[in-house]
Amino acid sequence: MTRRLCMAAIGVCVSCLSLAAVARDEPAAEKPPEKIMPPQDGLYLGQTTFERGEVKLLERAIGRKVAIVVDPLLSPGAEEAGEPGALSFNVEEAREYWEQGYVVMAVAYEAYPGHKPFTVDKLIRGGYDKELTRLVAQFRQFGKPMFFLTAREPNGVLSPYWGGYGPKGDKSFDWAFRNRKAFTEFKPPKGPEGNPKLFKGLGRDDQNDGIERLAAAQRYYYDFFIRREKLTFLTFESMGWAVGPPLVTDQPPDPAEAYERKMFAKATFWDLYELIKDHTDWVSINWYVTTHPGEEDEPGVSNVVRPLSDFTKSMDTFLTKLEKVAPGKPVLLTETGFPPPEAGKKMTECMKLLLSHKNVKGVIFWTDSDTLCQVRPGEPEAKVLKAMIEKAPEKFPAKATCFAAESEIKAVGPD
Repeated sequence: MTRRLCMAAIGVCVSCLSLAAVARDEPAAEKPPEKIMPPQDGLYLGQTTFERGEVKLLERAIGRKVAIVVDPLLSPGAEEAGEPGALSFNVEEAREYWEQGYVVMAVAYEAYPGHKPFTVDKLIRGGYDKELTRLVAQFRQFGKPMFFLTAREPNGVLSPYWGGYGPKGDKSFDWAFRNRKAFTEFKPPKGPEGNPKLFKGLGRDDQNDGIERLAAAQRYYYDFFIRREKLTFLTFESMGWAVGPPLVTDQPPDPAEAYERKMFAKATFWDLYELIKDHTDWVSINWYVTTHPGEEDEPGVSNVVRPLSDFTKSMDTFLTKLEKVAPGKPVLLTETGFPPPEAGKKMTECMKLLLSHKNVKGVIFWTDSDTLCQVRPGEPEAKVLKAMIEKAPEKFPAKATCFAAESEIKAVGPD
């Protein structure tokens, strides 16, 4: 199963504190919806699972129960826009995770036009509302706090299209580069009834269309599920941006690629976050510490071993800036991998760094035989993490808590 298939169906479970007040001689008031709340100290641990048993494998390896489970089978149909009945949410499986003390992350149609025939343009014009309404009924039936995912890793596995280019949003990044049309083709509609300014600030000629469409999708889903359908137990994350050191290339700049560089210059995490900050509860990022070259290295990139310090320094810089750009927003690493060699050393240095940043509140470990990121019993990285937990168990809460959502949900959008 691909990372995209997996992450398009993320599911995360969290146990919650009841905040409902009970009157002395009157029936208990209805419990208000809740969102996922970061721990006051330390961070939640989680596991992506392709097969049953992988969560327990991690827990056995580190001697600690995790709070978050990412299961791709919870939300089938996320890549199948246009297929009747494909989009759904597995309520029974989600309940099973909840009863075991975990929490889940849901998804609708992933905002990626590479999943033909999906387009963001159709989404934000209400073209998928019928399918989304059926999904709402399943979300409401489950009714527990969970993260919501709009798209997974736009600058990684989704980078062939980002959020889409061209007049209809069905064209690729390469099409936009070849036709020099990456900045002027996206024309968002007026916002939906009750929130006409939802897309204010989008459709500008100085912003990358692919980034703007991702932002439009995030805003639309947030408005649809939170404001319109009152599913206030959904906690929105920011699409898992891949963070890593700059590529080391042995090729001189190619003048023919100047437009492509311009496209990338306006397609950064900071560009995207500025457009979705009012529609995001947690900032999500992905981090794979692959210090050694592999088969997926791009042509022209030097096949040299990258020192671990390159990865820790780049992440430290990113998180430090993020504390200023998104003050108070908790950070969730939705994909994390410390593959060999030196997996134990990577776990030591990287977890030490993450724990030093107080805005980092969750780390979900990836599992995949191709990347060798599964933390297994007896392996160096497992021993390191287990020792950290035994030394300071309060830093790794096994359950997450929640807070009550506001009773009145208003339209959210740029001023």
